[in-house]
Amino acid sequence: MATMLSLVWVVAGLVAFFKLGYSYFPSITLPTVSVGTHYGGASSEFMADEVTQKEEEALTDIEGIDYMLSSSEDGSSHITVMLRSDAPYFETVNKIRNKILGSQSQLPAGLDSPPSVGDNTGTTWDVVPTLAIAFTSNDGTGAIYDYLVNKVVPQLSNIEGVGQVPLHGSSRVALRVGLDIEKMATLGVTPEEVTAVLQNNNAGYTAGTIESEHRKYTLVPSNTLQSINDYANLIIRYSQDNPVRLSDVATLAWGTQSLTISPVYFNGQRAISMQIRPFRNANPVDVADRVLKVLDTEIKPKLPKNIELHVSYNQAIFIQDAINASYSSIVEAVILVSLIILLFLGSLRSAVIPVITIPVCLIATFAVMYFLDFTINTVTLMAIVLAIGLVVDDAIVVLENSHRWMESGHTPFVAAIKGSKGIAFSVIAMTLTLVAVYMPLVFSSGIAAEVFKQFGTTLSAAIVISGFVAMTLSPMMCSRLMHQREKPHNWFIKVESALTSLTEKYSQALMQTFVSGKWVLGGFVTIVALGTVLFSTLGEDMIPKEDTGYVETNITEPANSNQAFTNDNMAKIDKAIAKEPEIAHNLSYWIAGGSTNFMTLKPWDERNESLDALIERLNKELAAAAPGIDVAVSLPDPVDYGYGSNSFKMQLFTLSKDPQALIESSNKVVETLKKYPGLQNVASSMVFDTRQYDVEINQERTSQLGVNPSSVRNALSHFLAGSHVTDIRTKDDSIYPVIVQAKEEYLNDFSVLKDIRVKASDGALVPLSQIVTFKPTTAQPSIKSFNRKVAAEITATFVPGYTMGEIRDYLDQHVKGLLKDNESFDFTGALREQEKSQSESLFYFALGLLLVYMILAAQFESFIDPLIIIITVPLSLFGALLTLHLVGGTLNVFTNIGLLTLIGLVTKQGILIVQFANDRLKEGIKPAHAALEGAKTRLRPILMTSLTMVIGALPLALATGPGSVARSQIGWTLLGGMLIGTILTLFAIPLAYSHIKTWGIKLGSKTGVRSLFLIYQTTGVRYF
Repeated sequence: MATMLSLVWVVAGLVAFFKLGYSYFPSITLPTVSVGTHYGGASSEFMADEVTQKEEEALTDIEGIDYMLSSSEDGSSHITVMLRSDAPYFETVNKIRNKILGSQSQLPAGLDSPPSVGDNTGTTWDVVPTLAIAFTSNDGTGAIYDYLVNKVVPQLSNIEGVGQVPLHGSSRVALRVGLDIEKMATLGVTPEEVTAVLQNNNAGYTAGTIESEHRKYTLVPSNTLQSINDYANLIIRYSQDNPVRLSDVATLAWGTQSLTISPVYFNGQRAISMQIRPFRNANPVDVADRVLKVLDTEIKPKLPKNIELHVSYNQAIFIQDAINASYSSIVEAVILVSLIILLFLGSLRSAVIPVITIPVCLIATFAVMYFLDFTINTVTLMAIVLAIGLVVDDAIVVLENSHRWMESGHTPFVAAIKGSKGIAFSVIAMTLTLVAVYMPLVFSSGIAAEVFKQFGTTLSAAIVISGFVAMTLSPMMCSRLMHQREKPHNWFIKVESALTSLTEKYSQALMQTFVSGKWVLGGFVTIVALGTVLFSTLGEDMIPKEDTGYVETNITEPANSNQAFTNDNMAKIDKAIAKEPEIAHNLSYWIAGGSTNFMTLKPWDERNESLDALIERLNKELAAAAPGIDVAVSLPDPVDYGYGSNSFKMQLFTLSKDPQALIESSNKVVETLKKYPGLQNVASSMVFDTRQYDVEINQERTSQLGVNPSSVRNALSHFLAGSHVTDIRTKDDSIYPVIVQAKEEYLNDFSVLKDIRVKASDGALVPLSQIVTFKPTTAQPSIKSFNRKVAAEITATFVPGYTMGEIRDYLDQHVKGLLKDNESFDFTGALREQEKSQSESLFYFALGLLLVYMILAAQFESFIDPLIIIITVPLSLFGALLTLHLVGGTLNVFTNIGLLTLIGLVTKQGILIVQFANDRLKEGIKPAHAALEGAKTRLRPILMTSLTMVIGALPLALATGPGSVARSQIGWTLLGGMLIGTILTLFAIPLAYSHIKTWGIKLGSKTGVRSLFLIYQTTGVRYF
């Protein structure tokens, strides 16, 4: 029965393992909602005042909003609403949708489309897509783009798990109708007439049916406009009995939908980039495999000969390598832990008993992960690696206690019964205390909380299962496999001799500790104080950045930089990158004002330079290559923090409604941050340096001339902005947009404005220059707000080697003094999450410690015994913090997990000593003798369980390669905490037990001031 109970778990775990998905990091759905509104031709000021402000007002009375950010630009408004983690997500999203829908009556007429409200539960838009693919051709990119849109994107979009397949580097093929302003003025043709003839002659309609006595016939409209000539021959109107055709006032040709295309280059060659972005709940490794299979078998063979396909980046390689490295850590930990067990027990038969619990518990844990909808990721696998050193603890304790009974003369069967009964209390107590540490995580949410949950739940599941196995399978195996050896192996005799000698020396040292109780107590207090200092001086981060085999550039260009300026500088940067031996591919996006490079590095084992050294060198070389712009090379964040990318973002806001009021303060803040070496590319959104022209329509003049103001707006829109007025369906059934815009030669000079004419009520054509004035001004390219307050967004890029805690401390020290009384600042993105994570970690730690105390108090039926056991916690934390200082670690999500885990780990040692000492105390011996005997008796299992935990964490601490940073940080935390904490605990627990129990006895028989005086005078030597 015991065997079958364990096999049930194993079978369930194996089935679950093959169904679980893979990911690098736990899937995290940030509680964000986005609101987007578009109004072509509107200025940023108009969008801020007439659209953004009114939409934000509509959202003010919705509960559950943490903060709102908005950005108003020419023609568009974007609001990002970050919800509180405790808010009901979908209910709040629906409220936001309803409020935005209700606000439409107050928005300007003529919006391009109704405001869109999107949540964050569908497609993931992480920094790095699952796949980045480049398509190149010597024949230009327009034909590639059209081919991809019509042939490739639909095929890839239908693959299971694929969410979006965005393209960059060109635009769709379109039929461009280039208006000739001079000919239109000569023939008296307006842009409204051109768009009307295009729309009226290409409008879809139904012709109905004709039904005779016995037959029914459907009338199908014929598509007669299928080529350029068909459109060119359209008659706009007749002039003196002569037709004015579209070709008389416009040039028709195939081109691209947009004239302002931001080019993309792959390794220096013009390209179209394609990104494969999976759905949030999809397995990125499986998605990448499916897409690559389709690319190899179906897409590549059918590509036109002039188009080449290149896989620039494959995130699945990093994820799979990181997962494989974690599997290697599991195997290493299993081997090392098994060897330690064999070393201590000296018998292969005995060692099998605790070792067999490892595969049972680890495999069974996958069943729990599947039930909770977790994935196999670096976080859950870290928990499994650490579980290896923990799941054997209970079985070791059962085996050790059963072996003691057998040595006293009992049969293996009776010894197994008595041994498991005698240790059941300790096993249950140890299991519950470890699980209790993670119970507060049930109430948590957010990025850090999700990491805590998946790690804590996975580890807790393994521990609970190990407790079950220790009470069922382990006693059964003890009864079958334990035996009295007549002659132990020579190597075990040496180990046993060493352990006996160590026990005697430990006993002597412990007795000396009792004698020097006050000095030892002072030493422990000093250690706790040093731990507090270490905690306060250790750097703070959110999630350490990993070497994912990919780096990126963050580029800041001067205001009003055009595409020509961008192209010139990006060409220099690409040329410098091409010389780098460590870079395999460079996918560069030449976007005016927002260019970037996505550089795929060579495989980890082919590089000759560390990542930090490479980034430092690239920063210097790229800055020298393009001195006209700011270039910063950085690592992408491992997770999406919500609003913004991996850059530093700070919101500087004021209660004043005047944006100009923030200029002085934002400039001071920018200059101050530029002096700090931990940040680069520092910039502020509060910059009024964008040249633009305010268009003012003279209402009095338009009335006098009989010009409709809408005609002025239409003329500007059609001639200068360009309009998608209809579509053309070609003979091969392909559909392309028809774009009406002035010929490109007119778009390079302001003199075109005097040639544009609009029709008055009497039919006369009035030059635009008579009714419209253009005033040059400077303006903000983007107007920001934070929680409906005027804001300046300060952005920068983190420099590797500087922690978020250091950056935040610098801001607190140097920025607050620069602000006026009605000004303040707050963080968004990574820094905000880091602050939240650190404060919540302290809360989880305190609550976990409280729950451990409560469970121990209930099990021991004592308020005092749990205090004795919990003394181990600050001592182990000191060891962990000291180790982190020595290895250059920081306080981050993973080290915080390690510190939290230490609470449950080190209390197990105290439980073993205190439980045995209590049993001896009931027999009438003094507390000091009971503590000494308990420590000596439990030394072997304590050393064995501690060493298995330390050895189990060793592969994590020494990890290298993909995903090694997080594994290493949590490994060193646990290794240092357990190693140093165990040594200190072996002296602290017996000393505390002897003192506190003696005080309790004294207080039990004496009361009042005399009892307090006795407590003060008591020393350890008197107890003997």
